[in-house]
Amino acid sequence: MLALVLCCVSVIAISFTDRQHSPVAIFLEVCSAFGTVGLSTGITPDLSPFAQCILMVLMFLGRIGLTSVLNLMGGNKKSPLYRYPVERIMTG
Repeated sequence: MLALVLCCVSVIAISFTDRQHSPVAIFLEVCSAFGTVGLSTGITPDLSPFAQCILMVLMFLGRIGLTSVLNLMGGNKKSPLYRYPVERIMTG
């Protein structure tokens, strides 16, 4: 679900900055970048620097995965509500 929302938002953002390209071509570029597939319609060099940065971020997020990114950004973990007993055992 997160991937779908991210791709849709990216297509809309790139469509606003680069109106000369068709939405289908932009959709293919975005999905290919997020899936790290390597397919292209050849419009990437013609895109604005903002759109190229969006594609780079999508490639990075698609490579490491959204779950990993959200886990890293999650912040501090809660401390457990229990503690293990500590005992110094004498041997020998």
